[in-house]
Amino acid sequence: MSRLVWHCLAITALIKQATSFPSFPNLGSMLAPRGGNQFDDIDSWDASDLSYITKLAAIGDSYSAGIGAGNRLGDASEATDSQSDWSCGRHDNAYPSLVNQDGRLGDKSKRRFQFQSCSGATLEDVTKRQLPHIDKGQQVILVSAGANDAEFVNILNHCIYQWASFDSSGKAFDKLGNSIPGLLKDYPQLAEFQVEELTRSCDEQLEISRELVESDDFGHNLDKVLTEAKRKLARDGTIYYTG
Repeated sequence: MSRLVWHCLAITALIKQATSFPSFPNLGSMLAPRGGNQFDDIDSWDASDLSYITKLAAIGDSYSAGIGAGNRLGDASEATDSQSDWSCGRHDNAYPSLVNQDGRLGDKSKRRFQFQSCSGATLEDVTKRQLPHIDKGQQVILVSAGANDAEFVNILNHCIYQWASFDSSGKAFDKLGNSIPGLLKDYPQLAEFQVEELTRSCDEQLEISRELVESDDFGHNLDKVLTEAKRKLARDGTIYYTG
């Protein structure tokens, strides 16, 4: 069985353990052993009352930051701070924000919500640049990470939108190549621009992304994110890995 299948099975197993039961004393975190009977108080459990959640955090990439969902948070004056709301493209209708605003969680003014998700973040970025800013004792941590490590943007480009997908032998690509020196002069930040990434077919990109997901590095970095996130949990906290 390929490593990709094993990664999928592992993630599925984690998601299945990420139940929405309330904060019972015997309910462990998604990644920690659970002792006792977690259903001891099930008869008195009101599933609609989640007001016990007073510490909620979100980490991850643009899927979690909610780029394009509602209004962009912050303003352009924050552009020099790479982890600011503006630079990370966090939006007010991102799903973590909607979760935080859900009335079933009670008065949000009584809950500390730490929104560290950042568009473009890799698994390593989440571990090194986001998790250090999350307080310990979290009851819920929402995690969405890994897409950028698998070049998901390139999949969107070559397989769906084709906004900058070129045939390396075509005139369009020649025109693009001839314009690059001028672009670099006006926009030096494009120095890392990779022409090769724009000349792949959809099948080629899917194969590249598959190999990335199957790689030992991907598995190691994902494990590290979840392990470090677990360190931020309360004893009865839960990690929800949304992909």
